[in-house]
Amino acid sequence: MHTLHQHFNIKPCKETVRQTLRRAGIKPRLRRRKPLLTKAHRKARREFVKEYQSWPAERWDHVIFCEEKIFSRIAIYQRLWTTAPKGSRLSEADVRQVPSHGGGSIGVWANMTSKGPGFIHKIQGNLNADQYLAILQEYLPLALLADDAQGTNIWLLQDNSPVHKAKKVQDWLAQQPIHVLRIPANSPDLNPIENLWATLQRELAKYKEDPVNLKQLWERVMVKFYETPSGECSNLTRSMPDRIDAVRRSRGSWTRY
Repeated sequence: MHTLHQHFNIKPCKETVRQTLRRAGIKPRLRRRKPLLTKAHRKARREFVKEYQSWPAERWDHVIFCEEKIFSRIAIYQRLWTTAPKGSRLSEADVRQVPSHGGGSIGVWANMTSKGPGFIHKIQGNLNADQYLAILQEYLPLALLADDAQGTNIWLLQDNSPVHKAKKVQDWLAQQPIHVLRIPANSPDLNPIENLWATLQRELAKYKEDPVNLKQLWERVMVKFYETPSGECSNLTRSMPDRIDAVRRSRGSWTRY
């Protein structure tokens, strides 16, 4: 509208514009939410591509993908429908009552490999270097045993969170039989466990009632996490070459992942 007025000095009504676009087969779409990518971010993504684009899908089978995630007790983004006529008086069945304080949330850490979901841990309060190190010390040896790679090189993929880069964490990882693989900042599309989180969110949304407290939320998260099919984790892991190629083709910009 503004462009038409600026360049052609005309002020069509909104409905005229909508009808014209409709006749031309142009339909509006919601903009997809994507992370901020600065020039530095895009450059780092291109460098990541150069380093790992030669990896075959089989090599990603020996990568342990890990990440943190926050789950809210009240699924405020879930859409619930009602058949009540527009303008009718609302009953309890026609509304979703949400507390003003949001209902609380929990933070979790989890890992995934091509063999399936790994381990999940409830974070206590705000995650700091000490707690993150304790999580790795407890679960990484178990993840290595579960991989059963028999001497094959194994990598731990994580992002560039300050907690992940803390000196005490790096010193401990340097003593372990594992390589650390860091994805660039603002690049969730390069960590397939993000898709597992999305699946988990959808599974949690299938419950008819919100959890009564954070304890029940944690129980639901654990159940749904361990119910994740191993085939889904394998497919996500094997998608890494395609993800990297998508970043290459976009020259470090956003991808569909």
